[in-house]
Amino acid sequence: MTGAVHTLMATLLAHWMTPKGFGAFVVSYHSVRLIALVTSFGLGQAGLHYLPRLYKQKSFSEFRGYFRFGLATKSWAPCLATAVVLALTPWVTSHPSGRQIEILLPLASVLACNVFLGGILRGLGHPLVANLSTGALREGLLMVFVFSFYREGDAVSDMGALRSLLWASCIMLGMQVLVFWRHREVLTGRAEYYGKRWLQASFPTYWLAILRLLISTAEILLVGALVGEVEAGSYHLAMTWAAWALIPFTAAGSIYPRTLVLASRHRAPRLIRISMHRSLKMSLTLSPVILLTAFLVMMDLSAVHKMALELLIPLYLARMAGGWAILLVSNAMAFGRSRALVRSATLITFISILISYFLCLHIGVFGVAVGYLVTRILACGVYRYVVYEEVPGLR
Repeated sequence: MTGAVHTLMATLLAHWMTPKGFGAFVVSYHSVRLIALVTSFGLGQAGLHYLPRLYKQKSFSEFRGYFRFGLATKSWAPCLATAVVLALTPWVTSHPSGRQIEILLPLASVLACNVFLGGILRGLGHPLVANLSTGALREGLLMVFVFSFYREGDAVSDMGALRSLLWASCIMLGMQVLVFWRHREVLTGRAEYYGKRWLQASFPTYWLAILRLLISTAEILLVGALVGEVEAGSYHLAMTWAAWALIPFTAAGSIYPRTLVLASRHRAPRLIRISMHRSLKMSLTLSPVILLTAFLVMMDLSAVHKMALELLIPLYLARMAGGWAILLVSNAMAFGRSRALVRSATLITFISILISYFLCLHIGVFGVAVGYLVTRILACGVYRYVVYEEVPGLR
């Protein structure tokens, strides 16, 4: 559902906004998402795996400590976001997107709280509310605000879209607080704090999430800075439609590792092969429908976002390779290979950014898409080695 709403949001905004305004919004949108993720300290992501066990075991004192510790770190978010923006001020003020700087700080803070509280809600047994409040429902409200309040004739400004995102995020934050009120007896009382252990537990998932988002954000920023904001908008539009290739892999990657942990050692290789092959088969089966739909939709926008059609195929192939990498990462995490994953993912991320920068200078925006495809294939090879090293029978 989140992927469908995100695609609809990108398509409608590309239709409502000027090409330059849409590109400026895309650059700021990716930047603020990265800032929010960094300032969440991974406690929301770790909460998905860590908190259900505490809640089930009725370790409420540690649960309260985790919750309060996470809220305390959210007070650092504006300070860290301010430091990041000040460090980037020479680039931001010389770039057309610099006019959006006054709204980025409160937006980053609210999004950081959304990410953290979403993880806590999953621990309390509200996965649907958590997913809606940090994804589909928030972006649906964004479109409602844009259409109702910030649409001037047939155009929407980039500032109007960002203000809509801020209002939608604040409403989602209020909804999360209302759900928390139902569990006030669990969240009040004596608390135990294990900050060092919590941060250590959150680091692998946190760092991998940052690296995954850093690649797409760096590509958008590279295209926006070196080519132009119009091309950045086209790249984002094509990337959004190409992300549909990830659906089978993401579904298997979120459910399958839990089964893998419970499986006996000799059954693990067979389960991995079956999961990967079925996900790939499903993605290939859906590809004609997805690509045809994307082409038909983008034909209407081809006058202003003509690059989106050219970028769709390489980005779709890159997303399929990225989906394969998601499954490999999930399998490696299930086998406790987080340290090897962090090292390899860090190396791949910086290689990806360097290749994208080099190709962007020499080929343009199409070079960034090709570089993304090359590095996703490289990531599959590296992650496959990490998994095979742990599961020899997989060969």
